[in-house]
Amino acid sequence: MDTSDMITPLKVIFAGVPDVGKSTLIGSLLQHTGSVFDDQRQSDLAHYTDGLQSEQAEGRTIDVSYRTVILPNGYRTILIDTPGHTELLTNFVSGVSGADLVLALCSTETMYGSSIHVRIARDFNVPVIRVLTKADSIRREAATYLQSRFAVDSVSGTGVPRLISFLEHAALLQGQQRRAYLEEFTDG
Repeated sequence: MDTSDMITPLKVIFAGVPDVGKSTLIGSLLQHTGSVFDDQRQSDLAHYTDGLQSEQAEGRTIDVSYRTVILPNGYRTILIDTPGHTELLTNFVSGVSGADLVLALCSTETMYGSSIHVRIARDFNVPVIRVLTKADSIRREAATYLQSRFAVDSVSGTGVPRLISFLEHAALLQGQQRRAYLEEFTDG
């Protein structure tokens, strides 16, 4: 039996305001890890998680969606897409309640994140790491200024391999070792 089968999968929730790129980043991670077959590739990366017709028609996440990704090191990670709209916060809570990590996304287009999502994650004692999305549209100095641990661009792939490497390391750890590793990257 492969040892990766015995390890509890890392559960990562993607949080943030609407249009920050949560679904698109998950789609990019699925493609970059080879977790999508060629005949299943989507031109709109968000459609990997926004499976409801109403979600695709409205261009927004309504329900929590779970996608399993097999990382390059063979370990499974569950990526959890949640809605960003405040009227759907109960859906976010259902996703965060079992997560190991919250990636709090902030877009270069809006330059703000969602403090309510961060507060809820902290209420559940889930580590929070900031990720700057749509990073190709700004200079590196701005990403440092925003104190984001990761700066990614889901469409071009900038920064996605670094995020995958981080998830790989976290996925092979268990229990308190995993928790301690994740907390090294948290923002306070």
